[in-house]
Amino acid sequence: MSELIKGVEKTVKRLILKTYIATHKAPDKGFPFRLTSESKVLLIRLNKIGDALVTTPFIRLLKKYTGAQLTMLADKKNHFVFKNHPDIYQVYIYEKKPEKLRELTRKLEEEKFDAVIDLHDDVSNTVSMLIGSLQIPVKAALEKITAPLFTHTVTKKDPSATHVIERCAALSTIFGFNPEPSELKISLSISDEAFCSAAEKLKEFRKPDRLLLAVNISAGSPARYWGTDRYIQLIRWLEKKELEYIVISDPKDRIFAEAVTTEKKRIITTPSFEEFAALFKYIDLLFSPDTATIHLASMFGKPVFGLYVWYNTTDVVWYPYNNDYEAVITKEPNLDNISFEEVITKFNPFLEKYIHAKRSTIL
Repeated sequence: MSELIKGVEKTVKRLILKTYIATHKAPDKGFPFRLTSESKVLLIRLNKIGDALVTTPFIRLLKKYTGAQLTMLADKKNHFVFKNHPDIYQVYIYEKKPEKLRELTRKLEEEKFDAVIDLHDDVSNTVSMLIGSLQIPVKAALEKITAPLFTHTVTKKDPSATHVIERCAALSTIFGFNPEPSELKISLSISDEAFCSAAEKLKEFRKPDRLLLAVNISAGSPARYWGTDRYIQLIRWLEKKELEYIVISDPKDRIFAEAVTTEKKRIITTPSFEEFAALFKYIDLLFSPDTATIHLASMFGKPVFGLYVWYNTTDVVWYPYNNDYEAVITKEPNLDNISFEEVITKFNPFLEKYIHAKRSTIL
């Protein structure tokens, strides 16, 4: 019954969006324009942390090549990714309540933006309808069914063959630049205080001759929790290796972390996302089922072993961009069918490569 209800909801939403598009088409298409340091641009990316992180390579280059003042409209679940970001002038937080949305729309209109950019890879009804209602001259997005709402669109690269970071970066052609893959780097503002705090938390485990592995047990959804028993097996297996390990998690998942290791000192949680991100500077390798942490590791060039749910999609998995990684991927809706043995078969040679490399650096 729940699947039937979801199907009906999707159909209704599609009909509402189709009607909205028909009545809110952008009056002009493809006219020439140029962003300068005097231009004010609204960027929109809602949803989760990983969704926000993969937009930062494009944002960094948009600022670099145009000098425009960039304002971000984000979500309660990801706005802190853009907090104090050197390329972001200010951040608005989207809220669903009608009175809050009306107030937000009023504030955005008062800003007199020169352009708005939809950074979503897929169609967002919420964002599409908001952009359609805003009186902003230039409206840019990847080519989707919502294209009539926008003045400028660019063909969306094949999701089955192209990383999401490159798909987002394709927006750059609208604004007159075309970056090389080597220029696409995730960026985040992390203070010296956060780095110092992270280093202090990990100092006991950072040894010149031993690899420091971070095992992340938290994920964006329950479907990506690998299971307590399998994490216990993993920790016991790691304890026989010549390395140091820590277990990292969201503070709300600490109870799960405490269930997988008896050494409580190895459980690392942080009071803020900024400090959590800083941890990745000091580890040597990450094991994770979560794409947000995978992107944080890649930001610091750390190798990653990932567990991926690749269910009901043909899109390329969100692997760490321009970074060494290995992975186990399931086409099931969760990680339940990925056994400990299957993981170790692929993880062991990947891990040993970096254990050996760590030892070699001090010989």
